[in-house]
Amino acid sequence: MLNVDRDIIANRISKIVGEEKNNDKEIVIFGRNAYLPIIINALEERGLHAKKIIDNDVEKSGTYWGIPVCQPYRLEKSSEIFFIASRFYGEMKRQLLELGVKNDAIYKVIDVNIYKRTEKKCEDNLELLEEGEKIYDRIITEYGNIPVLIFPSSSIGDAFLPGRHIPYALQGKIALALVRSQVICKILAPLDNLRFLILSNREMLSIEKYYWTNLESLRNVEFMHTTPVTISSTRIGYEVISQKGFAFAQAFGRKILKHDSPEKIDNFRYEGNDDFNIKNMLNNIPRGKTIIIAPFANTMKEFPFHFWKEISDYAQRKEFTVCTNIGNFEREKPIEGTIALHCEIENIRKVMELAGYVIMARSGLSDILGDDNKIRKIVIYGEDKYSFSNVFSFNDLRKGKIDEYATQIIVKEGNPDKAMDDIKKIIDLWRIEND
Repeated sequence: MLNVDRDIIANRISKIVGEEKNNDKEIVIFGRNAYLPIIINALEERGLHAKKIIDNDVEKSGTYWGIPVCQPYRLEKSSEIFFIASRFYGEMKRQLLELGVKNDAIYKVIDVNIYKRTEKKCEDNLELLEEGEKIYDRIITEYGNIPVLIFPSSSIGDAFLPGRHIPYALQGKIALALVRSQVICKILAPLDNLRFLILSNREMLSIEKYYWTNLESLRNVEFMHTTPVTISSTRIGYEVISQKGFAFAQAFGRKILKHDSPEKIDNFRYEGNDDFNIKNMLNNIPRGKTIIIAPFANTMKEFPFHFWKEISDYAQRKEFTVCTNIGNFEREKPIEGTIALHCEIENIRKVMELAGYVIMARSGLSDILGDDNKIRKIVIYGEDKYSFSNVFSFNDLRKGKIDEYATQIIVKEGNPDKAMDDIKKIIDLWRIEND
């Protein structure tokens, strides 16, 4: 849903700031929530910045990536416009109006309530359930009663992490993987005992709803998704999620796939190929002297573009060539001043090894590069929190036995300078290695 939201917000902001009456207006964002980094990046893409952020929760006051965060205040001048992305838009707008803000200075940048239940959506759900049943019946008819593994996400890590457990769970048996894209087929390609059926988005939604509605009877079907929020409502159960100190990836294997995986699970190995475009690309970047920055992640909270720009500028001052890893040219843009780099998943390890150095947001890419000691890696986490823990505790590469070599850094939104200093010190060490 985040990618959809990102596009909606970006388009909406373009229209708002494009209005002549909003020229030279200062932008204030109301609500320090999950949409905030998307709004800030949409502004930065257009050369704009938020003057301040306001939020009714006093505990959120302080700074957010250098932007002051305070409680709502009485309007003292008419040179401000207010952006809101919240399901409490109505209440927040009324509060601003009471504080003296004019109606035409308040903008809803996304209609969060499009996800609310309605009578029409209930009818749609019934239709989806019927379609899901037909898909399941078709699978049984064509493939027999073999294990069926639903991979609902199009994100790399959401296929890679549970996929690592499959050889131990299936013990050589053939299984059918239901996926949403060819990319996920490539992620799971090293598993010889998987057969693939690519579903449309609607078909996947249908089979998901049918699965959750008939959970107890569909014993040959498993939902392959390792997001803790999702898993907390499945067969693992909340009591397992909330245990202290457990390796989440291992718990997934034991409880969902019902096998005792070894303490250390081998990562997939992608052989790569001799594609001409890959060779040509590698000829244009200095081997062992290139830092590839991978700032994009499908499910983790975004970091502001200026954060990556500062890393890139510093690395170039230290005489590194810097590239931006691009997965989707329609949605992702290279960091200013860097070389755009794109390659297929089967070649990604080869390219990263030849470059030598990677700085990346925590994502499926960091899973795929796990345990590769030929690459110097920095993996960056935000402060995202689940209701019962934080993102780092569930995605720690070391505790999950995925990668013993990556340096992991948590960036605090209120004080990102500490993390930036740590990253620069590591780049300094990399520079010394190259002398």
